[in-house]
Amino acid sequence: MKISSHSFSKITKIVIISLFFHFFLAIHTFTVKKSYAKCEGEKFKFIVINSFDNTNITCEDWEDKNQDKKNRFQKYSSRLIDFICSLEERCITTIQLQNILKNLTSSKIINNFKIENKVVSILPNIIIKKVNITHDKTMEKLKELQEIKTKIKNEFEGKFISDIKSEEKICEQILKEEGLIDQKCSIELKSIRFEESELNIKISGRFQKISEIKISGVSQEEKEELLKKLEKNFKDKVAKDSNINSIEKEVREFMYERGFFKCEVKIEKKDTSIEISIKPNKRYTVFLNIEREKELGINTRKILSQIPKLQFISERSIKNLIAESLKKEEIPVDNIEYKEIELEDLTILSIDVKPANLYYLTDFKIYGLEKLDEDEIKRKIGVETKGITNIFYIRHALYTERQIDNFIYEIVGYAKSKGFDQFKIEKVQKTKIQNEIKVDVYVKERERTVISKIQALNFPENIETIIPKTPMFYDFEKISDLKDNLQKYLEDKGYREFKIEVIEERETKVLKNIYLVYVGDEKKSELGQVFIHTETSPEYIKKIADIKEGKIISGKYLERIENELIRTQYFKHFQINLSELGESHIKNEKEENISNEKDESKKNKLFQLPPTKKYMLTIQGIENEPNEIEVSGGLSTVQGIRGGIQYTRKNILLSGVDFRTNFRAAYWIFPFGRDFGITFFGASAEIIRRKLIGNFDSSLIFSPSYMSTFLFTLRKPVFSSANLSQSHPKIKISIPASFELRELISWDDKAIKLRPENAGLKEIFVLFPSISFTQAFSKSHQFKIGTKVEIIKPISKNFSSKIEIAGEYYNIGRLGGFGLAASIGRIMLYENLYDVPIERRFFIGGMSGPRGYQEISIFPQKLYSPEYLEENLEKLKTAENKIVLLSEIYAPKIFFATPYFFFDVGNVFHDGDKLEFFKGTGPGIMLDTPFGIFRFELGYGIERKTFIIHFSVGFMRNVI
Repeated sequence: MKISSHSFSKITKIVIISLFFHFFLAIHTFTVKKSYAKCEGEKFKFIVINSFDNTNITCEDWEDKNQDKKNRFQKYSSRLIDFICSLEERCITTIQLQNILKNLTSSKIINNFKIENKVVSILPNIIIKKVNITHDKTMEKLKELQEIKTKIKNEFEGKFISDIKSEEKICEQILKEEGLIDQKCSIELKSIRFEESELNIKISGRFQKISEIKISGVSQEEKEELLKKLEKNFKDKVAKDSNINSIEKEVREFMYERGFFKCEVKIEKKDTSIEISIKPNKRYTVFLNIEREKELGINTRKILSQIPKLQFISERSIKNLIAESLKKEEIPVDNIEYKEIELEDLTILSIDVKPANLYYLTDFKIYGLEKLDEDEIKRKIGVETKGITNIFYIRHALYTERQIDNFIYEIVGYAKSKGFDQFKIEKVQKTKIQNEIKVDVYVKERERTVISKIQALNFPENIETIIPKTPMFYDFEKISDLKDNLQKYLEDKGYREFKIEVIEERETKVLKNIYLVYVGDEKKSELGQVFIHTETSPEYIKKIADIKEGKIISGKYLERIENELIRTQYFKHFQINLSELGESHIKNEKEENISNEKDESKKNKLFQLPPTKKYMLTIQGIENEPNEIEVSGGLSTVQGIRGGIQYTRKNILLSGVDFRTNFRAAYWIFPFGRDFGITFFGASAEIIRRKLIGNFDSSLIFSPSYMSTFLFTLRKPVFSSANLSQSHPKIKISIPASFELRELISWDDKAIKLRPENAGLKEIFVLFPSISFTQAFSKSHQFKIGTKVEIIKPISKNFSSKIEIAGEYYNIGRLGGFGLAASIGRIMLYENLYDVPIERRFFIGGMSGPRGYQEISIFPQKLYSPEYLEENLEKLKTAENKIVLLSEIYAPKIFFATPYFFFDVGNVFHDGDKLEFFKGTGPGIMLDTPFGIFRFELGYGIERKTFIIHFSVGFMRNVI
């Protein structure tokens, strides 16, 4: 039987239609079955109420409104209603719903809610996203107007508003505090989104200025002197509360200086005049005598100046002030004698202070130690002895005898913490000579306690790998560290509410058992619900902070979320709220239907409580102003005077994209070192998106520049770079790749006698990945290390590569400190040195070391000499190396400045060269200023016998 092609086509169509029908029927049946499926929990209907215009909106209304906006390509958004409507689509228990709404209430996102007959009414808080302030025409010329507007704006912007009338009163109170009379605020609320509004405020009023100051109650001479001072500072100023308070403060200080410690001051405002009534009462004269004042370096004058500022002047308050002042200087007081001598119009206060007997501890020796370390004991108990430090700090190692006895007592405590329970001090010998004391302590260690076993009880996780092996010597510090490590380990695993008890049980005289007992949560904490209430895209925030439902919640995880939000710099302020959802999980209606499951045991297994506790995470943030302008500048003997202006537009389209552009220039202004002229001129434009590719931030940079150094002048009309970077609290990784058009314009023909690079170095590709590590113990105690690799490829020349490793350590304490920095590098050549762009070679000397030499004046000059190259051309093919070592010793800070002494060595050389170092030394001074670190150094270059001054303000030394 033959089938025509036409018939075959008809049969094919019938089969396809039949299959499509059956497929549609199956889907329809499955959907219908699901629609009647039972779900865990209940379905709720939500109504959101706007308290200001009494409008209600349901999720159906919201969906229609969003669709209408979408059709007209208009942006409309309410994070809150979107979230609430997502709950309406789910099966949820009443307990879960209450917990979610309580979380939103505690986060101040909603004001109140009501659940009745499966209908949930929600009253959101109205947040003020923007404040517009207008003013009455009579206020236009007032110079204080902008300050008042800023204060009102800061009061309301980003806050929740509850009642217009009360907000108007707050506004009027601000106007009153700023010195306005007949003040009035009219507030109008304009809706931006359902729960977000714009506040329009109109202010009016008139300033009451101080035109006259009247003083009574003092002598004519005092009156004239005080009046002159007050008129200079306050006449024609606004009569606001802060100015009135300042007037009262100045009057009191004036009277205190003349000994009227208990004077009474009354100030009245009368129209445009200020009337000051003073009742001086008795005059006081204070005689303060402190024993060993000069020897101990006590500033008596400073203490005397604090007495008049006491709120209540009495014997007790003065004694407390003196004792506290000396305590801050680490000088304990033995006795304070206080006498008041009353005369007709004068009270004399005679105060004699006897500090406790203080001794300089010249030596502290411990004899009889076998296993314990003497230096470690002294370090732990805090013993310091007299030495060279006393030259800079007179009270170093100065103790009372009681403090020394405490040190001796703490030796026993330290020994017992190390397991020497039978440790005994057999004899103490103190030798006193005038104001010095020497201490010899004789001890006996005896047997040390051994831990026979460490047992963990009731822990929800396997911690065997963390528990140390036994037997081991008892060490309380190690037991505490073990407890802390277990605490951290379990927190990282998601256990939130628990504690670890340590129980010690003595088995024999020298054996102990340690029991670690876990008490608390047996379930991990898991993220069950997330709500992000920001204008910035929630998807972007979730991506950068790795926020996902199902994530285990640890302290480290929450800290990372907070750090990521801070790093964006998008938010004026934000709040993170975490609350428990309840035991049952939220089940979506689309989950597989198991209501008809015949196997009851399987059904029960599916519905059993999960092994985690579910939490809801709410993030609420108020965005910063997206536009930012930053002006910077500085002065140094590297570039001269420099300045820059940078504009940043953050969070473009609320999507996490930043745009940054800047302009920078430097000009040599000093009459030494080099010719006058521009040393740097450049601009850049950069687009940044955090975590665009995996966990790497991405940026694209365009940065043309002109640079003139002590040796050469260079311009780069085109410089473009694509960069991937990753930043952690301690580690930074950067992988930039760049293309540049460059041109060497000129060079110093005295130091470089021939063209220092080959032709054809105009178009260059560079890949330069880097990694750095920073450990900040404190602001003045840090360790840094970094490495950078450059792979350089000119279009018409061979590859070359460069590697640099640099490190820096400094520790500057109250009594001084030291700093070390080192940098080593190597350029590996595939052809010769002249194929490497000159700015990417090694030139050292100057502020970056060694100091005492002109900037970038140390380099292998013979390789730039035609006479040398005629006979040694092959030298250009050897690798170039750099070594720089810098060291600084800091003296104690004098006022705001830190003096120091430096010694540097360094050189640039090629393989096969004899290794010799250029050495530089000299004194310097460092000062922390609002414009950055100020450094002034006088360097002496030992090899060249040169004195060079190096100084800078706000200049970052290029070590790493």
